[in-house]
Amino acid sequence: MQRIRQSNRSEPSAYQPMGVVFNYLGKTTDQSTLTLHGQAPWTMRPDLAQGLPVCDECERRPQLLEVLAYQQDDSVQFDLLYCPEVIPPATIAALTHGLQQVLHGMLDEYAHHQETLYWAPCDFPLLDVMWDDLDAIGHELALQGISPASVEDLYPMLPTQQGLLTATAKDPSQYTVQSAFTVQGISDPDQLQMAFQRVVAQHTILRTRFLLHWTRPGVTGLQVVLRSNDIEWQVIDDWAVLNAQSEDEYMQLNYARGFTIGGPMLRCVVMPMPGKALRLLLTMHHAITDAWSMGLLQSALLKALQHSSALPATVSPSVKFGDYAEHLLQLDTMASAQFWPLHLQAVEEATILTLPKEPNPTTAMQAQVISLLDDLAGFQHTTQQAGVTINVVLKACWALLLHRYTGQSNVVFGHTVSGRNLGVKKIDQLMGCLINTVPFCVQVERSMPVLDLLHQVAQVSTAMMPHEHCHLSAIQQWTPPGLDVFNLFNTLLVYENVPAVQQSTYDGKITFTDMHELEFTEYDLAAAIEPVGDRLILHLSWNAHKLAKEYAICISQSLSQLLTDVHKALLHTSTPTLVDHVLTLPESEQHMLNAFTTNPLAWDESRTVVDLFTACAQRQPNEAAVELDSDVWDYQT
Repeated sequence: MQRIRQSNRSEPSAYQPMGVVFNYLGKTTDQSTLTLHGQAPWTMRPDLAQGLPVCDECERRPQLLEVLAYQQDDSVQFDLLYCPEVIPPATIAALTHGLQQVLHGMLDEYAHHQETLYWAPCDFPLLDVMWDDLDAIGHELALQGISPASVEDLYPMLPTQQGLLTATAKDPSQYTVQSAFTVQGISDPDQLQMAFQRVVAQHTILRTRFLLHWTRPGVTGLQVVLRSNDIEWQVIDDWAVLNAQSEDEYMQLNYARGFTIGGPMLRCVVMPMPGKALRLLLTMHHAITDAWSMGLLQSALLKALQHSSALPATVSPSVKFGDYAEHLLQLDTMASAQFWPLHLQAVEEATILTLPKEPNPTTAMQAQVISLLDDLAGFQHTTQQAGVTINVVLKACWALLLHRYTGQSNVVFGHTVSGRNLGVKKIDQLMGCLINTVPFCVQVERSMPVLDLLHQVAQVSTAMMPHEHCHLSAIQQWTPPGLDVFNLFNTLLVYENVPAVQQSTYDGKITFTDMHELEFTEYDLAAAIEPVGDRLILHLSWNAHKLAKEYAICISQSLSQLLTDVHKALLHTSTPTLVDHVLTLPESEQHMLNAFTTNPLAWDESRTVVDLFTACAQRQPNEAAVELDSDVWDYQT
């Protein structure tokens, strides 16, 4: 408008200076001009209003001129609203001509200087920001080496992503996801890289970086989608290049390296293998992927390799992560605010699984892969006959396991959901972190039939489904004071019933084999269970500083036995099996278990300090009793 005024200084104007108000995306730079209640600061020009009906003074709008602009196909449409009794049409014509010239000039300037990008708040409607905010974002991106011209989109970080990245900011290794597999049928790393770049071009989340500490009202953290592929790609001929002697050792080193907030969230290592094959190791941050998405990524990569001649260099994504973010951020949470306090109302204390830890663990995070069931088809048939799902049975068994080891009747554990039940178009094809972890509460009564417990868990699961997208931070706001949902549990359960990688498309000459994944969470104990063929596989991970390996394996064996016992109970429904029956252990195991379920804080006034100390030593003989410099003595020594 300033340029237009300067180009029309010779024309007479009835009102100087011209009052300009920008009502941009509902944000007006000068709110005072919109609150005059019809008392407009202007009057009619008699020479223009002669012989014409004029509006009453109380009906006058504060603005002499309104310019409405909106996108229509590949052009911008302008509508000018004005009062001809005040502004001559010739003046409007000159104004529109000047506006058109200025806009064309700006487009020409941008075409010749594309390294300078003109951002506008309307480009990022989810951010709810203005010009000063965009300047601040541009400055912060420049510190990361990102130019505005390289940015495709900006939108708020989701609460789950914020939680994952906050943990990473404290410990770079947290939520590092690694997936290794052999690509059979090709030997050229460049061919693999080109196919991978095509996949990244189709999915915005794979080109996303994060600004964790950028905050504005209603926005905490920022997702920055880059236009070009942002991959750290490395081809090696030996693991020694990466200071490792094997793939397993490199994965441990790679896990320790983790990620830097603001940097790339995806990197790849490729090693040629004997024959016509390549070993590919993907490292991604959990903020841009989940188990479902890893399957989508592998399927898309396989398709890109097999159909490389038929695929264009770039493919428009069928669904963007920003669409999902917009849907999630605009959901009505009124019903959820009522559900979660009711779900947690019976919880009196946190469910913290406490068992002996490793004396001197070599690595903090450890993992074990175990087969829980070898007849998945038969097990699934039995659960269907009982009217429950495998996921329900797993949650019930995990609750029984926690009851067994803690002695609590009301147990709580973290339950990770897929997040794929929201009403977003093609959400099953969307790549990104859609998962969410919520507290799942189960009331265990040893006198109730096993089938009743399963139906109770099923009812809770069904009632929770419309509200399982709510982040812990929101649940905390709705929870009565005194209950800390962030520290309500230290175990995690997830059933990863995700789509399988499509290996049989096209000619089948290229396949993926020997898959190996490594992922840890910030929880002391996490159980990720997935169906593989006719088996149910448990990926158990734990913090060795909180839990010894022998006890982690014991827990996995107990879970397997509970599944077997529940399966038997469902096969014999004519005589109901009680929960107490499946929880019963041999006397030797029960004696050891009682030592851990005894509350160490229970107070008995008749006991002396020596008695309490002796009981503590007997309960945990391998625990550190005295530490001096690097020397540690347990209760036995």
